[in-house]
Amino acid sequence: MSGRMTGSDVKTATTTSTATGGVSLVSGRSRLKGFVISGGGSDGTVTFRDGSASGSTLLIVPCNTNVTETLTIPDQGVLFESGIHATLANLDRVTVFHS
Repeated sequence: MSGRMTGSDVKTATTTSTATGGVSLVSGRSRLKGFVISGGGSDGTVTFRDGSASGSTLLIVPCNTNVTETLTIPDQGVLFESGIHATLANLDRVTVFHS
């Protein structure tokens, strides 16, 4: 069988950073397609912003204590014009799937 698959390659990025101001996971225009977050010792959140700590907040995801949450975002995902920036609060880790 020959042919070409359509669509974009999906890549991953992971952080365990709890740095004040968060961390840039992906630079440049990207679509968040899904994520896996691992809860810490108390309820927490991950805040996804466009490009930097001062960028527009595009998604806030809560996570319960010691729970792993996963989400596949439908259709084309969430568009981040300037990159995917994440701030973790009381979470152990976040892995994003993006294209």
